[in-house]
Amino acid sequence: MRTAVEYHAILDRAPTVKEFNTACSSLGLDWDHNRVRRVWGRYRNLQQALLGGRVVPTDAVRRGTRRRKGTLGEGDPLRGLRLFLATETANG
Repeated sequence: MRTAVEYHAILDRAPTVKEFNTACSSLGLDWDHNRVRRVWGRYRNLQQALLGGRVVPTDAVRRGTRRRKGTLGEGDPLRGLRLFLATETANG
């Protein structure tokens, strides 16, 4: 997310889905809004985390329920943050 902010030179807000996808595609990153939704539950949760706001896990994330294609939902709301921070660190 920080990479998308820097790419678009945004100072006062989190990038939109379109801006995020454009930045990731242009920079060759393996993230897009669909991956964000799978990991964070909602794109808005990632935006809130970037802005220092409160991130509320979705019901599916809290329950750890199964999602489409038989994949197990995330039981740990912080998993998305850990994965995102690891990716951000690795990408500079």
